[in-house]
Amino acid sequence: MTSNDGAGQYQVDYYRGGVLLTTGFLNKDGGNFFKFIGDDIELKVNAATSLQMPFFLYPPAPNPVTSSTAINISLAQPGHAQLYVYDISGRMVKVLLDGQCNAGQQSLTWDGTDSVGKPIANGVYTVMLTSQSGRLTKRVVVAR
Repeated sequence: MTSNDGAGQYQVDYYRGGVLLTTGFLNKDGGNFFKFIGDDIELKVNAATSLQMPFFLYPPAPNPVTSSTAINISLAQPGHAQLYVYDISGRMVKVLLDGQCNAGQQSLTWDGTDSVGKPIANGVYTVMLTSQSGRLTKRVVVAR
């Protein structure tokens, strides 16, 4: 949905694969630039270009995890990226990605195991994406 409040501000719902990912506002920011402010992202775009999410960690799906979950990421530029899973105490339990990546969207699957392949305990975990663009986190619940 996109709506204009009459003052140059547009409410924008960002969907991917039919799933609402975030809602934000597109504001005229002088000249030909717009600023998009959403739940987990703030970016400035030229009005002549299409609005794209340059660096984003999508919510794991399904969540809660019973067997495995898909974790989709979007990288703004090629380079080194890391995707780690941490337990509630901050201990790293699994490395899902640690290496060079192309720009754009990528999908990874986590099977709910730790670094040695052992199923982890039920509970709340944090998935952290780190790249030269920044750091993003999402929570994931394991409930078997």
